[in-house]
Amino acid sequence: MKIKTTASAILAMATVLSTFGLAFTKSAEAAPRTFSCQMVSGAWTTLVNESGKPERQLIRWTSDLGASVGYTPERRCNEVTNRMNSFFSNSGQFITHGIQNGQKVICTTDRLAKDCINLLYTLKPNKDPKLVLEDLFGVNPSNVQRGPLREPPCPTYISVDALLAGKTRFAQEACFPK
Repeated sequence: MKIKTTASAILAMATVLSTFGLAFTKSAEAAPRTFSCQMVSGAWTTLVNESGKPERQLIRWTSDLGASVGYTPERRCNEVTNRMNSFFSNSGQFITHGIQNGQKVICTTDRLAKDCINLLYTLKPNKDPKLVLEDLFGVNPSNVQRGPLREPPCPTYISVDALLAGKTRFAQEACFPK
């Protein structure tokens, strides 16, 4: 009888420990990503940090856009990095382009074919936001999924999850009714 009770206690303890281990593993896997702004090789750079992965460069801030009014590369890096920490700590987000307050912007949204929700940064009036976004993330025919040709072109959406996971296809064009 004593052996049966001891065996039951050991089995119960093993179950508790394995459950705790499983919960610990799941919480470690779900650790949020964070972004930081640092000087890298002479340029302010937004870096992404994900648990268990090496830190990677995401955006190098080399343009002097806005410097005349105080938006230096360092300030833009810090402001956009802070916004990215707010918007992308969880999965399922997209970076796209659009218009906010009458200005061309790079922004975030929570699903394809949806307008901007949160501003990342404003563009110069003469810049094409679609081209800026595609240049920023190196979008090319091998990593974008395009639908049939439409006029005017549909917005490009960058899947933050797919981009950071290193997937081959991380960009997609998606149209929505106006």
